[in-house]
Amino acid sequence: MGEITLPLDVASESVNDDLPLLAPFFVRLRRIGVEHLMNHDTFEPETTLGARMLEHVDIEDLYKIEGSLHKHLQIEGALSSLGGPGWDGFGFKNRVLKELGYDVDAQGNTDAMKIRAYNTAADAINKLGAKITAKKLLSELGIS
Repeated sequence: MGEITLPLDVASESVNDDLPLLAPFFVRLRRIGVEHLMNHDTFEPETTLGARMLEHVDIEDLYKIEGSLHKHLQIEGALSSLGGPGWDGFGFKNRVLKELGYDVDAQGNTDAMKIRAYNTAADAINKLGAKITAKKLLSELGIS
């Protein structure tokens, strides 16, 4: 797994023509599943995260700027991947997080709400393992 380091002013360039940059503030992207999450319909923990399972999010993870791929972004990537490509995955991720108490569009979300939602999602994903599907995850979380 290589690490790609990019200058701060890069906004519309792409790396390998298949890894579009989403905003200029992304200083480091790790190949830890970025291409996988963009091109696959299912989340496979062994492929996306190596042998590691998703780790719990803490307050520092929400606010750090540099370093390896943040834990909450790994969880968001897994949720998006489960929901399908493009807007389907984005909508699925938002739906799950909202059902778990963190509405990404609402004002007044507390850090505790975010952390609880991410950690609940991570626990369910880890519990289901490699055989996970969107339907199984929703069932595990009690979301209909």
